[in-house]
Amino acid sequence: MNDEKNWQLTHRLGGRVYMLGGLILLLASLFLSEFGFYTVFLIGMLLIIFIPVIYSFWLFAFGKTAQ
Repeated sequence: MNDEKNWQLTHRLGGRVYMLGGLILLLASLFLSEFGFYTVFLIGMLLIIFIPVIYSFWLFAFGKTAQ
């Protein structure tokens, strides 16, 4: 939690994941049925939440902050 580079890399990835996920969810709400949207919404939200968390842990665990 004290590694500034880890925070920067995680937030950079998180911003991209949130933007892409939001766009996908917007398009899903326009073009899919109710069941299809809820399925995409559930899977999408789980990915949007867990991708930055797992990436941050990976950076911490393996020391890949020198990028």
